[in-house]
Amino acid sequence: MLHNHQTNKPDGFEQTRSQNSNRKAYFVGGGIASLAGAAFLIRDGLFSGENIHIFEELKVTGGSLDGAGSANSSYVIRGGRMIEEHYVCTYDLFASIPALTGPDQERQR
Repeated sequence: MLHNHQTNKPDGFEQTRSQNSNRKAYFVGGGIASLAGAAFLIRDGLFSGENIHIFEELKVTGGSLDGAGSANSSYVIRGGRMIEEHYVCTYDLFASIPALTGPDQERQR
């Protein structure tokens, strides 16, 4: 399912990525809140990804949604319980992030 997300911005609000080129954002912790915050800044705040910095103490990002495993043996996500139907905001965010591979890749270039 492909969603066409539109942000609710006040009338007359015009903003471009170039206007945000000098802004920087810093997140402490690489958990789902920081990762989602970064994605929202890119999507809705028109930030460039290179201006967003996430500091994580551990070797793995994702917080309680970190994953381990492989494509051959399968993956385990500790926070998998958080990926359920009623997490509408999470699915809205996921739907707005283009796939790196698969049938939607060509359409999203």
